[in-house]
Amino acid sequence: MVSAFEELMELRGQAAPAEEIDILGTDPVLSTSFKLGETSAAVMAAIGVAVNDLWEMHSGRRQHLSIKASHAAAALRSYNYMRVDSSDATRNWAQQRDRQRISTPHPTADGRYFLPHMGLTHLAERVLEVLGCEYELDAIVEAVAKWNAQELEDRIAEVRACGAMVRSAEEWAAHPQGKALARKPVVEIIKIADSDPEPLPVPVARRPLSGVRALDLTRILAGPTCARTLAEHGADVLMVTAEYLPQSEYFVMDTGHGKRTCFLDLNVDAERDRLFELIEDADVFSQGYRPGVLARRGLSPEALAERILFGQYRSTDCTAFSPDRIAAGRRFAERNII
Repeated sequence: MVSAFEELMELRGQAAPAEEIDILGTDPVLSTSFKLGETSAAVMAAIGVAVNDLWEMHSGRRQHLSIKASHAAAALRSYNYMRVDSSDATRNWAQQRDRQRISTPHPTADGRYFLPHMGLTHLAERVLEVLGCEYELDAIVEAVAKWNAQELEDRIAEVRACGAMVRSAEEWAAHPQGKALARKPVVEIIKIADSDPEPLPVPVARRPLSGVRALDLTRILAGPTCARTLAEHGADVLMVTAEYLPQSEYFVMDTGHGKRTCFLDLNVDAERDRLFELIEDADVFSQGYRPGVLARRGLSPEALAERILFGQYRSTDCTAFSPDRIAAGRRFAERNII
């Protein structure tokens, strides 16, 4: 746990934080060989330091930090602890638990294990087409058992579904994707423009991120949790989705508190233009679409920076814009496009 926290502090690139930091408890917390409790506690402590950095900019003060590994581990699966009262919600929750039991590793014909991902309806339909069975636990277990794990993984990939053979740590380290991830830094920043430093927004409330505006175009867990973290510390977060996009009801409830929400269909010109307007006033633009999806709609980092700097029609005549407008575009590129 200490090494994980220290690694994150190295990314901070500053002197050691001056505040007292208590990381309490050890694994195991959850039933797994991975140190999820300690690692998540280290991450939350690092978030606390970052929040303290911002709070110090506003107030000149820092706060004591304390996190329990057991609480951090619970936060990793917080949707499991929600209480649902209506009959519809209870039925939906039962369906969610069924999906969880199905989306776990099952034995294959060659003595290995394969995990089919059934979290969303369209993914489940593709997997079931490969397996040739109904959406029922026993039927799926029986169908998976007829395949060799690698062959099933390859077939699932061909139909653009989700699922993977379970690998040892050594096997994953030798896999091309494992090697690619091992070369990736924890945080990667790609700078595409220069600008003068810009101060934090003047806080409208006594919260570290008060005044910061964030657009959240992510779904399911990882991205929405990042945006929820911003909201928990005072940012004004707007979740932008579309009615036709598949979602998990319980993940939305769990990761959506503190946010506002709107529906915008990015395939409709008028609604896409509304998103452009929102982006102009945003400090953070977070998205989790597949590579190329947003670029085809004029929403790549480079396109957004150019749009804000030169206007909707990409004029090359900068005299049409005030110095303040041009400076705003450069500041946007510096602080948002990574």
